[in-house]
This record gives sequence, structure tokens and C-alpha cells, in this order.
Amino acid sequence: MRIQAAGLTKEFGGRRAVDGLSFTVEPGRVTGFVGPNGAGKSTTLQLMLGLVHGGGRTLFDGRPYRDLPCPVREVGAVLDARSFHPRRSARDHLRMLAAAGGRGRAPDRRVDQLLDLVGLAPVAGRPAGGFSLGMAQRLGLAAALLGDPRALLLDEPANGLDPHGVAWLRELLRAFAAGGGAVLVSSHLLAEMQLLADHVVVIGRGRLLADEPLDQLVGRSVREQVLVRSPDAGRLAELLAPTGAAVDRTGDGELTISGVGAEVVGDLAHEGRLRLHRLTTRSASLEAAFLGLTRDEVEYAAGDRP
Repeated sequence: MRIQAAGLTKEFGGRRAVDGLSFTVEPGRVTGFVGPNGAGKSTTLQLMLGLVHGGGRTLFDGRPYRDLPCPVREVGAVLDARSFHPRRSARDHLRMLAAAGGRGRAPDRRVDQLLDLVGLAPVAGRPAGGFSLGMAQRLGLAAALLGDPRALLLDEPANGLDPHGVAWLRELLRAFAAGGGAVLVSSHLLAEMQLLADHVVVIGRGRLLADEPLDQLVGRSVREQVLVRSPDAGRLAELLAPTGAAVDRTGDGELTISGVGAEVVGDLAHEGRLRLHRLTTRSASLEAAFLGLTRDEVEYAAGDRP
């Protein structure tokens, strides 16, 4: 399923939370949706599903969400992890959703399969109101998968998950995409997003900042850097000057070097008989690319450290 968002716009009290946003989510890949707090990510997902009214439109294989004959069999969504009755058990919550989705009698076998898939089978009979945030996330994902959809829209699904849960979620979403599904997932966990996503959409103050493959974004935005700590840092900087490398003094005896690799730095230090206490490479990262793109788009910026 291809998802096309075009010109999405939403105002609250005269302020544009989403401002003419357009992008495409292709089948067969995981698209990461990232931006600072207040960038408009959650509002965008609500616009796409018709949960709030605004400008623009979103088409799911050429049709708006409201025109899909059976939406739960086309699009699974989790926008609020705790969207369940607190006194209803996890199993009964899914059985109710299955019945409401037009399947007639609740498909107990499918419900139990999903409870096992998300790791909630041992607590399936417990009231969901007592679940931790991570358990609620798992229940929400089971609900999203209930109709065996062709697309998933997930808002911060890793919140509350422990490291094992985050790794499990990553593998689950990548397997879903490998099977031809389309995945749009928002997250503030940029290191995890770098492991998960094939493509990234970055927004700031409701506007599109980037829409491209993850490796292209990271490679274009950030150069690999070499980090050095040495009592002879000044002399090493002099030896690096003819190479054209960019050298920044980032601390007492510390250098951050761009433009040459660690091999060149190490060879120069050896030839000059210079001491090295540290020589490491810092690879390009989504976090660094994101910080560079959104530097002027942060709505809630902290002051300088005292």
C-alpha cells in the first residue's frame, strides 16, 4: 500500500501546527517520522486518519481513509497506547475490536495468536488498566495488527519498552515491511531509528525539512570525524595542516578532525613521534544530521548550561 500525504495543514488558535506538509510512504520499507517536540508529528498522523479536520488530503492506495471499505484490514494505527477500557482484559479488548471490525464472531484464535506474538499471553486475562506503558504499547500493536493490515501508522511505539522490547519491535516492523507492508513510525529515539528506518521524513514547526533515504540524509549532512586526545595535540594539528583537514580544538589536548581518516592521523603521529592517548572515529549519525537540520526549529529550547 502506498500512502500519499499532500498539503496537510492544521491550525490551532491561529498557529499552524502543520504547514503544507507533503510526503509519501512506500510499501516494503520503514519510513521514520521525526522532529522536535511540538513539530506536529502527532497532529499529522491524526490528519492522515481523519481524526482531526484540516487542509490537504491523504490517500491510501488512491483512497482517503474514510472511503476504505474495511479500514482495519487496510491500515493499523496506534496513536495512543492507552486507548482501552481499564477494566477490560487484554483478550476481551482485542475480541471487542475484532467484532467491531466486521468479522462477525470474535476470532479467538487470531486474538490468541497476537497476544502470544506481542508477549502478553501470560497476562491476557488481567485488566489492561494495570498494565505498564510498555505492556500497553504491546497491546496497542496487537490491536493494530488484528485486521492483518497492509500499512501501519505508529506514534512513538517504543515508549516504555525495555531494550529487549525495543529490539523485538524493530525486528517485527522490519519483517512487516519486508512482507510488502508500508510502515510510518514516529520516534524520538534517533539511535534506534537509525537501525530501524529505510527512509526518513523530518519536520520542524509543521514544515517539511527532509524526505529521503536514511543513508543519503546521514551521508549528506554529516562527515565522519576523527577524535584525538594527545599531549602533543598542537604539533599534530600543524602536521595535519598540509593535508587540508579541518581541525577543531575541542578541549585541552583534544582535537576533532574532519577530512581525513584515522589511518592518516595515526601515520602522521607515528612519523612525528607524537604521543596519542586516544584515536577514535565518530561515524555519521542520524542524531547529528537531525540536530543540524532542526537547530532553528526547536520550539522548547533549553538555556545555556550554568
